[in-house]
Amino acid sequence: MKRGLPLAAAALAIAAGASSGQAAPSSLIVFSADRAPSLSGEIYRVDPNGRVVDLSNSPYQDVDPAVSPDGRRVAFLSDRSGAEGIYEVGIDGRGLVRVAPSLQVTCAYFPGGAECPELAWQPHGSRLATGWSGSGTGGVWIVRRVGAPLHLDSATVVDGWSPDGRALAVDRYIRQSESDRELVVSPRGHTLWSVGNVASGSATWSARNALAITTGGGRDGARHAVAVYDEKGRLRFRERFGTAEVWPTWSPNGTRLAVASGHMLVVRAATGRVLLRRKLQQALGWGDVGWVGDDRLVLAVGTGVRMVDLRTGRVRPASKRFLGFTSPGGALAVHFRPRKGGFALQVERTAGGPAKTYTHVPGCSQDGGWSAGIGSLAFVPSSRSLVYASACTSPYPGLYSVPASGGTPRLITQDPRESHTSPALSPDGTKIAYSTQCNSHLCGGPGAIDVASMEGQERAVTSATKCGADESPTWSPDGTTILFTRFGCNELPELCTVPASGAPAVRPLGVSGTQPAWGPSRIAFVSSGIWTANPDGSDPVHVAGGNDFSPAWSASGQLAYLTITAAGTALVVGTKQTFLPFAHVSSLAWSPDGSRLVITAATTQTAPFDVYTIRPDGTDPVRLTTDYDALSVTG
Repeated sequence: MKRGLPLAAAALAIAAGASSGQAAPSSLIVFSADRAPSLSGEIYRVDPNGRVVDLSNSPYQDVDPAVSPDGRRVAFLSDRSGAEGIYEVGIDGRGLVRVAPSLQVTCAYFPGGAECPELAWQPHGSRLATGWSGSGTGGVWIVRRVGAPLHLDSATVVDGWSPDGRALAVDRYIRQSESDRELVVSPRGHTLWSVGNVASGSATWSARNALAITTGGGRDGARHAVAVYDEKGRLRFRERFGTAEVWPTWSPNGTRLAVASGHMLVVRAATGRVLLRRKLQQALGWGDVGWVGDDRLVLAVGTGVRMVDLRTGRVRPASKRFLGFTSPGGALAVHFRPRKGGFALQVERTAGGPAKTYTHVPGCSQDGGWSAGIGSLAFVPSSRSLVYASACTSPYPGLYSVPASGGTPRLITQDPRESHTSPALSPDGTKIAYSTQCNSHLCGGPGAIDVASMEGQERAVTSATKCGADESPTWSPDGTTILFTRFGCNELPELCTVPASGAPAVRPLGVSGTQPAWGPSRIAFVSSGIWTANPDGSDPVHVAGGNDFSPAWSASGQLAYLTITAAGTALVVGTKQTFLPFAHVSSLAWSPDGSRLVITAATTQTAPFDVYTIRPDGTDPVRLTTDYDALSVTG
């Protein structure tokens, strides 16, 4: 699964039995998919001439790329083997290998993404360091081309290699609420020296092998300080601050250290001599201080940027590009400018001049805003090429159709602001009812039911409620009425109907349930198992009471559904239960002619979901899509 990983949203509808209960003239299968394998968890190289090379080339979650110091290899994490592992590939996309096959790294997953270990290349060497940053878990590994990886079980965070590659700084977690200890170890994992009472993840190397470490802050009210040591652990100088966070930043050549802490800015030479000490009207934080060469600082002050010349003391306005992502040394800056629903990835000189467009990347909803779907980004050494990971953590799914006999899927509807899920094709095969879910920060509304033609013309059937959502539409056999689930404000989900024209008002059935399916004479729904009832909600009958979901009716009135057991996901058709040969199955419907069933399923624990047809006995799976990430929430 992608870390960073993103979770797919999709649904499936068949041109007949799943929702209408009668055969339709169409032979199309309609499904929802977010195409996440191409939008999230893929690693690319892009050149100034616009050439884009897919380096990871897989539908799995490939994240956290790190370019080797010589620019020839790219290391990254991937779950393509079923668990996170470390892989390397040439900068040309050739020679993919798994590094240290016995090593399984750990990611922490959370809604909308994941946090994974970072990879750090040894300068002038072939070793990689990686470590998990979760408090008190995992460890640090030094991965070698030959031999087993070296495990430092007392360390949790990799702070980086010294520029000469002879030392690695790692953070050792002590106990919750107590300060950490910074360890400096050799490439073989032997401790060279250590410092106590440090802030987690606070050490940074200069280009001249000096290590700046932030100390203090482990207890409430403790004062911070920045201490600078040489590679052998000898203290050069210490600068004490107050209780505010401390942000040290080395100049490109490693001769000067700027430290921001609250309203205070201090610049010292690497020997300790004070070059600048100034109290500012506005506090500075992480990313608010940067270097332009070795003699000038740029500061984010309010809504503007100021440049300070350390040689003359002159202060003047500067461009915000200096505080964006820049190349080593700060000569080039990367920017993303909005272009046709996405963004243009551009590189320009920080000193000014025209921007060079490298490629276009998709736009994604991130933290309630709209931004470029880019994760890790790095310049390739001795080159102006870039390596980046796609990172749309929540790409919005659209509706697609594919012939039941197979073929190339066709996009029907897509909106970069909305999710289009749970499609259901009308009995005559000309219209699709589906759920819409809009990010409230972008277009201001929760979910509703829309209807679209097969050409993509859309209209609303229900209106979004204040804090609820309308989901999982299904058509009556005559195509005049739509049954759906309404989720209210702190209320149980309720089955409702609405005329397919959208008027008059929505009619509640007085039945609590989800995932409704309308058959030839009765409806089915999920409510602590599978139930059937008359279309008006009367005469409820409990069919099954396990972990059952995704009911679907055939044109002849045969009910099928999925159930989860300790042995896996099983298909139930009538009274017969069959286990399916997939790692995950998320939705179920009948094929247009009623001879087969259609499912969205994944072949492995980490593979994307795709559309398959199977026989009613669960055999003869036929794959209709490849790497579309189709995941259903209703049948």
